[in-house]
Amino acid sequence: MADLVRRSRVVALVLGVCGILVGVGIRAAPPHWGSGLGLEVQLAFFLVVIGAAIAGLVLIHVAVFWRSCRSPAPGFLLGRYAGKPAYAAPVTPLFAGPFFISQFMVIGLLLPTWSGLWTIGPVLVPIAAIVIAIVLAVAHVLVLFRPARLRLTTDGLVITTLRSRLVPWDALGPGGPTRHEVHRRVLWLQAHPNPVLGGAYFVDLYGRPPLPGHYWYRLALGDILVDPEFLAHALQTYRDDPGRRAEVGTAEGLDRLVGSPPRSA
Repeated sequence: MADLVRRSRVVALVLGVCGILVGVGIRAAPPHWGSGLGLEVQLAFFLVVIGAAIAGLVLIHVAVFWRSCRSPAPGFLLGRYAGKPAYAAPVTPLFAGPFFISQFMVIGLLLPTWSGLWTIGPVLVPIAAIVIAIVLAVAHVLVLFRPARLRLTTDGLVITTLRSRLVPWDALGPGGPTRHEVHRRVLWLQAHPNPVLGGAYFVDLYGRPPLPGHYWYRLALGDILVDPEFLAHALQTYRDDPGRRAEVGTAEGLDRLVGSPPRSA
């Protein structure tokens, strides 16, 4: 998985640079190319060209990583959280790569062409555009390499959105989740009332009521590179066996987790 994520980031960076160059090329098109056409036609043509360029670059990235990401192998990345070893489930390349590439294309459209750097408008206008483009580019590179959305530590499940928040192991319901709680890349968790997990569901799930004092919580995995059933197996294992929590974040613990069969109920 680490090699897959690394390769996807490299390919996204390369295609992102291509997107910037294409955007600059579109900006550098001769202003008189469509002088005989109406303004609406020129605008529509430019929008079609921009859309086709973005779609082409994005489809290249998706085609390269589609098969590997649609059915990821069981496993996690080895990472850290709060100075401790952790298992990490990163954002899937099928989401991170296309977003990065499309935004870099937009950044290329912001850049003034070299020939017009000092001759079109006040000097500060193109310089400001360059500064804004650089800031946006750096920000999107940081987003591409951002921490994983989900991490497992010795203390519990860490969910990262705008900030990272911990769900302790003992907050999760015993005996679960199992593979029966996985439905279309959504993992249903039983837990004590916990705002970190989002809104609670008070009804029965597929005819199964939650345990006393617990509620159902919906953990969406559509943009996360992880095998949902393997994640359920990992959460179940470390929730119910505190003695194995010390293994979390280690290569030996991951090998043992991959090799152990999940319980079906």
